[in-house]
Amino acid sequence: MRIAGIIMECNPFHEGHDYIIKTARSLTGASFCIVVLSGDYVQRGEPAVLDKESRTEKVLEAGADLVLELPSCYSTGAADYFARGAVALLKKIGAVTDLVFGSESSDTDRLMETAQFLLREDDTLSIAVKRLMSDGLTYPAARSLAAKELGLNVPYPDTPNDILAVEYCKQLLTKDGSLSASGIVPHAASRIACPSASSLRKKMHDVRGDFSAPLYYALWCSTALQDDTCLSVFQGVSGDLSRRIIHNLPQFTDYASFCSLIKTRNLTYTAVSRALLHILLDMRSEHLEEYITAGVAGYARVLGFRRESSALLGILSDASQIPLIVRPGSDIEKVRTPFGRMLLQDCRISELYDSTAGNKKTGRQVVPELSKQPVILC
Repeated sequence: MRIAGIIMECNPFHEGHDYIIKTARSLTGASFCIVVLSGDYVQRGEPAVLDKESRTEKVLEAGADLVLELPSCYSTGAADYFARGAVALLKKIGAVTDLVFGSESSDTDRLMETAQFLLREDDTLSIAVKRLMSDGLTYPAARSLAAKELGLNVPYPDTPNDILAVEYCKQLLTKDGSLSASGIVPHAASRIACPSASSLRKKMHDVRGDFSAPLYYALWCSTALQDDTCLSVFQGVSGDLSRRIIHNLPQFTDYASFCSLIKTRNLTYTAVSRALLHILLDMRSEHLEEYITAGVAGYARVLGFRRESSALLGILSDASQIPLIVRPGSDIEKVRTPFGRMLLQDCRISELYDSTAGNKKTGRQVVPELSKQPVILC
């Protein structure tokens, strides 16, 4: 039996996501499709424009059988952390045979060649990237040029989905460039012409504004009476960025404007937004390192499933190396240290999302995260 895994943000869900889910079955011959979905906070360093339950429902309606939540410490990380968390989750549940992802190039062989090159040249590439960034290039531009200088035979991807695709492929490979013991086979599915998530977001309410006051409060509390590098305890915050944030804090007006104020020639808007989100959500580098050392993924939180595909839960219960979390309130006792902290933190920040932005639109009462039930599509 083949089971396809798909990694998505769906911020918001659109035709391209629908196409990938439907294409996954034809590409792989899979009996079931599992989607790993970003929760209420996404890789751009922002709260999602719609809550995770609404997006889960759309994904199930498109034909996915099961939706799992990507923990926020990975869903809000740079491409390498995002991919590491998502692929580890698919590996740990034990039954996934294929990984399908959207790609501008739709060239699986090229993406795998780039991933193998990066694994071989990891240290050398990092040194070259730092040198080029010191000359004024942004990280993506420096990485692309460094790879070319070091002899990569194909162009380094410069489009969002292909950059992520290379990171997915790296996580499927061993250090010598062969497929890892999981045996998960990658498949690059071509993107279709449709309105992008970015263009759709511009027509929707920008939820960052709802989080401006909480962000300012988090920054103020974290910096009060401390030295100017105190923010470097958070994910993605260097000492230099910490000093820059603290120096400019008196000019804070709102989330988006502060990102624009803080960014530099070498530090992109997205990297700044991601760092500020980590401060807002109290995501600390030491905790992330603990999770990675402990095995990256320690549980699989079920956001929703199709009732007709409920047999898949039984398959995963037998195959999975980590507990399936269907009812967080009762299932959390199955989660081992340090991943219990990860789950509780995701519950806490989802309640922040619901009370700040999510349920404000719908008028629904905020439900404690530990009491939530998965979305079930009948």
